[in-house]
Amino acid sequence: MDFAKQVRIAKTLNKAWKAVQRNSQTSKSIETRREVEAFEANSQSNLKRIADQLLHRKFIFPAAKGVPIQKAKGKRGDIRPLVVAKVEARIVQRAIHDVLIEVPSIRRYVRTPYSFGGVRKEKDDSVSAVPAAIDAAMAAIGDGFSYYIRSDITAFFTKIPKSAVAALVSDAVGHQSEFMDLFRRAIHVELENMARLARTVNAFPIYDIGVAQGNSLSPLLGNILLYDFDQQMNGNPDAVCLRYIDDFIIFAKTQQLAENMFQKAIHILASHGMSVAKHKTVKGLVRDKFEFLGIEFANGLLRPCSASRHRMILSIDKILISSRDALRGFKKTGELNRQCSFLHTLLKVSGIVQGWGAHYWFCKDRSCFDEMDKRIGTMISRYFGVVRDEREGCTNLQKWQMLGLTPLSNMQRRPFVWPKKGEKYISSVNPPPPAIPIPITR
Repeated sequence: MDFAKQVRIAKTLNKAWKAVQRNSQTSKSIETRREVEAFEANSQSNLKRIADQLLHRKFIFPAAKGVPIQKAKGKRGDIRPLVVAKVEARIVQRAIHDVLIEVPSIRRYVRTPYSFGGVRKEKDDSVSAVPAAIDAAMAAIGDGFSYYIRSDITAFFTKIPKSAVAALVSDAVGHQSEFMDLFRRAIHVELENMARLARTVNAFPIYDIGVAQGNSLSPLLGNILLYDFDQQMNGNPDAVCLRYIDDFIIFAKTQQLAENMFQKAIHILASHGMSVAKHKTVKGLVRDKFEFLGIEFANGLLRPCSASRHRMILSIDKILISSRDALRGFKKTGELNRQCSFLHTLLKVSGIVQGWGAHYWFCKDRSCFDEMDKRIGTMISRYFGVVRDEREGCTNLQKWQMLGLTPLSNMQRRPFVWPKKGEKYISSVNPPPPAIPIPITR
């Protein structure tokens, strides 16, 4: 099979574009969303252009933008180096990814019962990603594994050696030169704002060691590199190690075995130049409360972790406060962003609540969700009071505007003119048809 050809066929590029488009909808970057919208305006001709460039080996990956994100709990200057590529680059990277995961010798790296992150759900899968990892953890608990050790691989993506993984991929695709040239360029990192990044530039994977966080190929490369880690960590019937990209948890039947397996994990990771984050390492008994992948295991109950619950409440509070301030300012300025109106505010809150709740469909702690409902309900009731108070003393039009609705009396109209007596009515919609000459019969 010609893998380079598979990347550039319309079906592959269209599928990759849909994935990039879908991911952009949740992007916090206005620049990214605008770029995707611009591409979408003429998507088919843009995809054809990319296909032609790939065919003639003229496609160039534009320089990406490096975004240093300060870690929430890290020291000052401790950043997460996010690489934001241009939309064309993301489409081709995704297309390469989609072609690779269908290669049998690559599939074995990603279709394992121990690794869950960056693995696409397939038709036969009832669950995938986080739910699949949580389900596997529940199975380990059900098998009587009483002890756990949870940890995190430090700066995971920045430790993946490009050349080593590229060699494994090259073996898998039969050393096809055209495809491998495209693959190597797809994982190479060139930053357009390198000078402005100053001291943080070395945190970005601009050399052989490290792949871009933000590149759809990166989780796949991590899974390929740590395939042996997953296999070696699951050779003992009395222990299991589950990994989700850079997070992993060990379950074992004894505390000593759990400790031994953790030391083994440290040793294997060290052989790849990686280490565990000591401040993120947690040990204990399964019967006690613990967390994994944002889920709280509470001896029989599963619920979203407290940090996730707190973030959700804060996001709703931010939306309600923004609307409250806009409504209060409306009386003074006479200007109101429609997105801050009552109706649009409730729609945004509804989207957050529904999306968050759907993400945790597998959690069973009803009391947790009841408590969240009460808190959200109280916030909305308080917001209702603000809207009611601010509408007092407003004109009828202003009251409608605060709601986010347009009154019928203010809608633009083009009324038909009632015909005057004795005058022919002229339609305002369609001009009269041209006169048809009457044929003369002889």
